[in-house]
Amino acid sequence: MQDMKPVAICIPTYNQSQYLWESVGSACRQTYPNVEVWVSDDASTDETPEVMAQLCQQFPQVRYYRHPKNLGVAA
Repeated sequence: MQDMKPVAICIPTYNQSQYLWESVGSACRQTYPNVEVWVSDDASTDETPEVMAQLCQQFPQVRYYRHPKNLGVAA
């Protein structure tokens, strides 16, 4: 079997909590075995932190980083 290189899927978000289950769940259900899913939150003011806490519990390959203040589109 060929060595499988690690792959990171990066999902930026800002106040889009209603789409996180679908987008993060889709990334986690990929068939490639060596995947980490990183979600970068630009200081959302909606339910994003709560949704991400649930997603991190359900999917161990998910990593969540929340910026302490909004940094804009470049974040």
